[in-house]
Amino acid sequence: MKTFLFRENRIRYLDEGDGIPVILLHNGGNDHALWEYQVPLFEKTHRVIAPDLPGYGVSDRPRINYSLYYYTDFIEAFIEHLGADRPVLVGNCIGSAMSLQYALEYPEKVRALVLFNLATENTLRHGIFGFMYGMMEKSPRIRNVFSQVSEIEGFSRMVRMAGFRVLYGKTGDPDPMFGKHIEELYGHPDQMKVLYNLLSNFASFRKLDGVAKPDDFPPCCMIWGRQNHVLSAEHGDAFNRAFGPDDSYALEGCGHMVMRENHEEVNRIITDFLFRNGAFFRGSK
Repeated sequence: MKTFLFRENRIRYLDEGDGIPVILLHNGGNDHALWEYQVPLFEKTHRVIAPDLPGYGVSDRPRINYSLYYYTDFIEAFIEHLGADRPVLVGNCIGSAMSLQYALEYPEKVRALVLFNLATENTLRHGIFGFMYGMMEKSPRIRNVFSQVSEIEGFSRMVRMAGFRVLYGKTGDPDPMFGKHIEELYGHPDQMKVLYNLLSNFASFRKLDGVAKPDDFPPCCMIWGRQNHVLSAEHGDAFNRAFGPDDSYALEGCGHMVMRENHEEVNRIITDFLFRNGAFFRGSK
């Protein structure tokens, strides 16, 4: 993996293939391996870049505030570092949120967007972590309690055990060994601290709720797992109706890991979307 230095922190990333750049941005708690069913396919026709976002995987986990503002600044710096001219941004959860926010700020710099399970304050509030987020919002004292609990190894182990179940719909993961990879990620001593900090800063994602799509916005495809427990697919539908993406899909039986759970259908959707929007041919501009 290659290394990019962002605000003095090492960010590791895959960079494979050649052609129109496609940047794959994972959700909180995961790493670039989330996209293992997309990278081998699209690296044949595109330049595929898949980072471990700051705070996750083998990238550094600085003690900072993990917010939408921070991650949008990261995307801007990362794209400049890559020299990636008008990339396709593909994200899941917070990866979708930072992609959307970057495209809202710089629509001329993005070729197309494929957004899975968009994280906004509203979609989070109506998912399984909504109650915890609401409690943290109400009181600094409660935030401090959650912060202290996140330091406890037993709590981390309990969350890891519960987390595997809530990430998936009834379809589950096609690779039974991937759960061990997730367990290793969540087993890092600083992982729960990063996730707690992200949750405590989720008000920064509020700006995406109710956002209007500009006239010059790049082509946008939104995909949800209908059984998403982490973020509310129902409120994702409401966002889609208001925002009006060019394409939208909700895949039955899938959850927060839809790009793994039903990777064949997801790859078909992405391929068709990129082809129809002139973002598929190697070396094309």
